[in-house]
Amino acid sequence: MKNTILLLFILFCNFNGSAQKYVFNTLVKYSTKMNNENDEKVTYTNTQNDSYFLRLKKSESSLSAILYDYKNLKMHEFRVIETKSKNEFFFKFEYLKSTKLNLEVKNKFIDYHFTFQNISSNDSIRKVKLNCYESSKKKKSLMEYELEIKNYSQNLFPSFRVSCIHPFEFIERLNIHENGLVINAKGTVLSGKKASFKLLELKQVDFELEVKN
Repeated sequence: MKNTILLLFILFCNFNGSAQKYVFNTLVKYSTKMNNENDEKVTYTNTQNDSYFLRLKKSESSLSAILYDYKNLKMHEFRVIETKSKNEFFFKFEYLKSTKLNLEVKNKFIDYHFTFQNISSNDSIRKVKLNCYESSKKKKSLMEYELEIKNYSQNLFPSFRVSCIHPFEFIERLNIHENGLVINAKGTVLSGKKASFKLLELKQVDFELEVKN
C-alpha cells in the first residue's frame, strides 16, 4: 500500500432509526511470519477509542472487511470494492450484515496479567519485553514478545495489539500507556508458536462508517 489510499463509504441498505457511527483516523499494516507462513494485516483504528477496529481481509477473488465492536458486542461485515485511478486506490464499503460478537471467552482471560520491561533505548527507539501470565501470582510466562517501539507523538500500541496480539485484541488494559509505535516484534504467542511482526505502513486517515444499531 505504498500508493495513496482514498476511502469512500457507500451504504447500499436503507437504514431506518438510529445508527452507530465509527470514526477511524489511523491505518496500520503489519506483516506476520509464523511457522514459515507469511501474512499481512491491514487494520483501521481510532487512537481515541480502541474498543473497535476495522480489519480488511483479502482472498484470491475478493476483498472484505469486518468491523469489531467490543463495547457493543457487535461484528459488522462489509464487501469492499477496490478501484484504482492515477496510482490511487479507492475503497467502497458495502454493508452486508451484523452479528453478535461472542466474548464469553473474555472471562477466561479476566485474571491474566501483563508486564512490560524496558530492555534498552536510544534517542528514537526503545526495546521492551512484554510478558503474559495466567495471573499476577504466576511466575511462568505464557506469552512473550520483544518489541521495538519507535518514538511517536501518540500511543499506537493498541493498533499493534488489535493487529498482532491474538487472542487479546479486546483486552484494553493490555496497553503500554506511553506514546510510541511498534515497528518490530518477535517472540512466542499464546499458542506456543514462534512469530515475528513488522510494520509495513502507517497512514493517517479520516473517514467514518455508520451502521444501524
